[in-house]
Amino acid sequence: MKLTGVLAALATGIVFTTPLIAGADGDRCTNIRFKFTNSHATERVIQVTGVEYEDLVNNKKVTRKLSPIECAYRATCLTGAEDLGDVDGNNIGNIRLVYKYREHDNGWSTDTRSSTFDSRDNECRDDRVYGPGARGFVRGFVISGATP
Repeated sequence: MKLTGVLAALATGIVFTTPLIAGADGDRCTNIRFKFTNSHATERVIQVTGVEYEDLVNNKKVTRKLSPIECAYRATCLTGAEDLGDVDGNNIGNIRLVYKYREHDNGWSTDTRSSTFDSRDNECRDDRVYGPGARGFVRGFVISGATP
């Protein structure tokens, strides 16, 4: 009787701990942030709403919505932490921010894409910030599109 109770307890422990172990090993690229500077030609606020990138390992283009963040002209801003999912440890490239700019009537434009940005180290890892290095913006993620 006691052996059956011990085996049942062990089986229950395995059922509850296995998902935790599997979740820790899942392919997730969590807490990813994007740093950018608003140099848009309108000299007005922009709102970043998404990101596009290529999963270079699986050869597919990915578009993800981000929590919207408004960024004043000439300000350097940082998106909230996001989960890129299924690219942890994979190389990603051709990263573009999706944004809107404030038009002269104070309404938002349609979605616009930034120029592409490729990091020197393309491997997606947890808690990473994509954007400028220690020396500032040399290329990429400077949003400076012209108005139509």
